Amino acid sequence: MKVNQQEQLLTELDSVLEEISDDNSASLTGGARSTFSAIIPTEGQGFSQPYTTTSQFNDISIRLNQNIGSAIKVKAVRADNLRDISTFARTIPPNSAGKLITVAANVRDGVPFELEFLILGSNLPTFVSGPITF
Repeated sequence: MKVNQQEQLLTELDSVLEEISDDNSASLTGGARSTFSAIIPTEGQGFSQPYTTTSQFNDISIRLNQNIGSAIKVKAVRADNLRDISTFARTIPPNSAGKLITVAANVRDGVPFELEFLILGSNLPTFVSGPITF
């Protein structure tokens, strides 16, 4: 499969997952609840604080408290070695405050993880925060 075909399929998958997330946007439900916050530097990556998944919930989901100025990507990475937990990075459009975003699904119990944010393009540093369940 060519790279651009893979990218197109991932974009379509991301869109479908976003629609599912939008349908379930009423509340964050599940296991442990906390908050996340990170500053994404200009043309760089920002990490949130580390968490550990619980047996009460198999997904890692977030909701932004505020709209962002430009699109960002987010994925879950293992806190102990920074390998991907997510099979894809979710693209979050600028006007996404309040929408439920599933960052990773079917994650095992006891996995230490961080959220990795990547700002797309050359932009000002961007602050992101909100509730997280895991």
